[in-house]
Amino acid sequence: MCRVFGCVASEPVSIRHELIEAVNPLIRQSEDHDSGWGMAVYERANGLDPRCVRFPRAAFADDGFTDATAL
Repeated sequence: MCRVFGCVASEPVSIRHELIEAVNPLIRQSEDHDSGWGMAVYERANGLDPRCVRFPRAAFADDGFTDATAL
């Protein structure tokens, strides 16, 4: 089953808590639902088109997931 997390902010914010540290974070949910993961980010330089990235490994098994929380 897919999981979706969304965040809307007018200033840069950290999403680390929700993805890594919460009581039921997405990284732990990925242990039972181990499809790949991805994200779309609207960056200030080009707010019209999202930058989309996809990864085939489960979030808990991919160091890139933890690194993405620093964006």
